[in-house]
Amino acid sequence: MYEWITITAYPWIKALHVIAVISWMAGMLYLPRLFVYHCEAEVGSKQSETPGHGGAPVTVVLVFS
Repeated sequence: MYEWITITAYPWIKALHVIAVISWMAGMLYLPRLFVYHCEAEVGSKQSETPGHGGAPVTVVLVFS
């Protein structure tokens, strides 16, 4: 009865899943580089006080399952 939903939704769900996994892996690989930039910055400099271009604080949450 709902076979057409499964047939049409599966490629979209699969594509979104692939995009999400690639984005997550890119973030996991880039995060250590951000920490290195932060550690190499001079104490009291603009780079050490602001986490990014906007100056808003960044919260990093790592979830392991």
